[in-house]
Order: sequence, then C-alpha cells, then structure tokens
Amino acid sequence: VNYQDKALICLLFEGANGTAMSEITNLTEDDIDWNNRLVYLKCSKHGKRKNPLKVSERCIQYLKCALYEEEYSTKNGMDRVTSFRESSYVMKNLVGGRTVNHTPISRSTASLRLNDIKETLNLNNFTPSNIVRSGMIYEAYKLYQIYDDNFFEYYKPILEKFNVKSSNIKDYINVENIIDLYGEELNSW
Repeated sequence: VNYQDKALICLLFEGANGTAMSEITNLTEDDIDWNNRLVYLKCSKHGKRKNPLKVSERCIQYLKCALYEEEYSTKNGMDRVTSFRESSYVMKNLVGGRTVNHTPISRSTASLRLNDIKETLNLNNFTPSNIVRSGMIYEAYKLYQIYDDNFFEYYKPILEKFNVKSSNIKDYINVENIIDLYGEELNSW
C-alpha cells in the first residue's frame, strides 16, 4: 500500500542493506542518479560503498513515489493514516512521537514496518535477511539460465551487488533453491 514500504522491500531485494539497514535508512534524494538508475549507498558502520548499486526501473519508480509520499497507512493500509515529517531522506519518520524533521528513520522503525507487513499478510519468513537472500537467489537464477549448473563459477557479481563476503552464501544460493523457487520458469525455456 505504501511506497515507503515498497521501496524498502525492493531495495533489500536488489542489494541494499548495510549494518542495521543503514544503507536504506541513510538514503537521500541526492544519493540517487535517477536517469542511470544508480543508488549511492552509505553504511553507518563502513561508509560509502565502492560502487553504486544499479537498481531496476521498478525500484526507481518506488523510490520516486516514496520520496514524495505525504501520508503513511499503518498496518499495510488496515489502520490509521499518518503524515510524514519533512525530510530529504527517502524513508521518512512519521509525525508524532520523539522523531524530528530531517532525520533518518531508525532500524527499529524500518523493522517495525516490515513486521507489520509480515503480520498483516501472514508471511512467517518475511524478514530483512530473507528478503536479501531471496534477491541473491533471484540473481543466481538469472546466472543459472545462462550457465546452467556451472553458474556458481560466475557468482562474484552477486557478492559485489549485495556487498557480502562468500562465507556461507552456498547455504542458500544453490541449485536446489533455484529449482525450488524458479522451477516452473526454468521448465518453460
């Protein structure tokens, strides 16, 4: 319902995260190259990323709408509507409480918004880390379409895009998960 939420989910799925989701919560209008679909991310703990994140046209549209969204419908549209505070941040604080204008939302605010969606739609595994992992598996699926079972030899761009190290990536980026999630699409080509 809310573009703030759509942008948050899309950014996680497409590779933004950072320590405590800070790459998303710190994102401002000035960090986005709208024409080239590039997002310049900065993590609270590790600073700016070496390379900008290339995002989809859909993500760019969600970011534009989120930036100019004036009201937020809590509980994914099932509860009250609240205005946003003034801010150049894409993810904005709501009017009320202890928040002030022109400050980023906290990790807990981002997590609460995702949790509201999780509860409203009864999505048990809807967590930031699972959204990120789903995005990684989707990127692996695209590689699998090209390289078949040898796709893992070409996975380094996934690590770069999601700004992760390869330590346990094979636990969830593997042929079994790709086939489990995208088997129908794979069978159709």
